[in-house]
Amino acid sequence: MALIFKTLRQEHENITKLKGLCPGYKIPAGIISGGAGAIEEAMTQFEKAKQMDRMNEGMPEEMKNAEHDDY
Repeated sequence: MALIFKTLRQEHENITKLKGLCPGYKIPAGIISGGAGAIEEAMTQFEKAKQMDRMNEGMPEEMKNAEHDDY
């Protein structure tokens, strides 16, 4: 019985994390019906997208170099 509750808690945590990653806190249609594997895959895809966005959100190299030239 403890194993069942542990699994339920883990799945609830994963769904909560996925909601936090999704726009409007809404999970895309069909993810939950895909099971635990689909939830994990969706979270992985969002994490990869976040990592790729970090590169785009950084200051352009020209701006970085211009700031250092001002000193």
